[in-house]
Amino acid sequence: MSSEEAVPMRGYYAAQICENGHLVTEWGPDPSMKFCQACGARVINQCSSCGEDIPGQPEGSFSAGQPDVASGRTCCRNCGKPYPWTERRLGSLEKLLVMGASDTQKAELAEDLPALVTSSPSTEAAATRFKLFLKAAKPEVVAVARAVITEAACAAAEPIISPG
Repeated sequence: MSSEEAVPMRGYYAAQICENGHLVTEWGPDPSMKFCQACGARVINQCSSCGEDIPGQPEGSFSAGQPDVASGRTCCRNCGKPYPWTERRLGSLEKLLVMGASDTQKAELAEDLPALVTSSPSTEAAATRFKLFLKAAKPEVVAVARAVITEAACAAAEPIISPG
């Protein structure tokens, strides 16, 4: 049986998501959808590192609507590698944040950003350093950085990063 068929794998249908993170379907891949209608990026339904299906809707669920972004899907559940849209968000965020940063801050950001999308022993410390870094940043940088990282942050990092 091919991965192109809408058959649940391990209790979930495969999702189909573009490399920029736009959700195409959560009910199994549609072979006719090769590129995203929202942005033109290539559409995938498997992890590019290990080939594991990207989880979509649980088997037996009957959700009427679906979000337009790959919410909560930052890293592969099989190999732990970030999905392409997570890597792109982190890359664009890092480029934004390193403008005017010291060499030490650049190195810390490069190390901390990946820890914000996965729950690990370093997540809380990385999120705290990120929040402190944002306090010193220009308001327009902070607004964009919060919007980007909110899409990608794991559950452990989000409450620390959130304003308040």
